[in-house]
Amino acid sequence: QGALAIAPTRESPLARLLRPVPEPRLSPKKPPAGAVLGAPTLKVVESPISNDWDWIKPLLDATIERDQPLWVEPKKHMRGSGVGAECVRAMTLDMLGHRVPFAAHTLRIFRVGNLIEQANVEVMGKAGILADTQSLAEYTDPPIIGHFDMSVFRRPGDGKIILGEMKSIKSALFNKLPPEHGPTLAGESPLMKTHASYVKQWTAYAGRELGGPPFDEGFILFEEKDAHRQKVYYLLFDIDLYDEMLAHVKEATDYVALDPPRAAPIPADRDPFSDKDRTCASCPKRYLCRMIPVEGATLDEVKLIDGKLRG
Repeated sequence: QGALAIAPTRESPLARLLRPVPEPRLSPKKPPAGAVLGAPTLKVVESPISNDWDWIKPLLDATIERDQPLWVEPKKHMRGSGVGAECVRAMTLDMLGHRVPFAAHTLRIFRVGNLIEQANVEVMGKAGILADTQSLAEYTDPPIIGHFDMSVFRRPGDGKIILGEMKSIKSALFNKLPPEHGPTLAGESPLMKTHASYVKQWTAYAGRELGGPPFDEGFILFEEKDAHRQKVYYLLFDIDLYDEMLAHVKEATDYVALDPPRAAPIPADRDPFSDKDRTCASCPKRYLCRMIPVEGATLDEVKLIDGKLRG
């Protein structure tokens, strides 16, 4: 199968900025046809720094994309934000340190999303229901460490402490969200059909093991990025989903704990060679996964394969 080559960096616009500067052209002494004598004429003069007039966007894109690593130091534990991943091999590649840089357009979307979530937290603080914004979820078996990007709230009326998560999504996805619901077991929420990874992530943080006592209630709030409509889904801690999620993570962490650490085999229910597998088709690690042997490979072998693909 052919590899999907990834080009994580773009040509720096500095190369264009440093090209030899052409001699400026003199405006013609004779006015152009149709010009009104005595009236000022507008002439586009070549830029003193480049022939390319559209240089701002490439420069901004290159700046925002800069310094994104292709590999980071491997970890023996799973990041809290990754517990909802559907594929064990993708989990192991993430723990081994593999990274795919994001395009500038995507990074700008993330930036806007962070601002929306921050604004919601600030409003909830003014409403008097925000209890905490920094907490830790930590597990030993399987090893999971994650700082909450969620917030802890005190419910009006009974003062119960609950765990809330804010997510911003584009209009197309917002329109596909299921109807809002009241307190529902997390594993039975209709969100499991559209945003299972978010529900599993909430479940991992709600359990939080060594980070403190679990939260048995909470919510996920979605805000549309364009029109800023909101939907809220109230969740109850689901021990069955919790156990299933931990078993899935443990399968991945056991491969990384080997000496040498390994990328997992391709799971039986995944097919990175078929576009019909939507999980694989949308995975940024697919280009590398398809070139790793089906049975898996060591970290050094994976890096060697990736080096041939990305340089």
